[in-house]
Amino acid sequence: MEDNFKKTIEILTYINELIKQREHIEIVGREELDDKISNLGEYSELVNNMSLNLEKLSNSHIYSTNDIENLLHKLHQNFSDYIWHIDEIHDLLKNCIANFPDKN
Repeated sequence: MEDNFKKTIEILTYINELIKQREHIEIVGREELDDKISNLGEYSELVNNMSLNLEKLSNSHIYSTNDIENLLHKLHQNFSDYIWHIDEIHDLLKNCIANFPDKN
């Protein structure tokens, strides 16, 4: 999924530059693109943390009940963060579409 996020941002950046050259407008600001690129690093860390939590939970028999509950809460937070990253990329795409020049 990380590769798809990265590729989406790269394509939207390319399209933004293309439209800027053709129509002299930006469909999305450079700051917003840079912010999304920066978030990719956080996403990589999230994927690693999620994998670690899943690995620990798959060996639940070696953990106390309290530890298992804490791991479940961490996994819940991982999923919440995962959804946030998807929403961020989706919002970027929607902004690009909304600001795309109208040719009618």
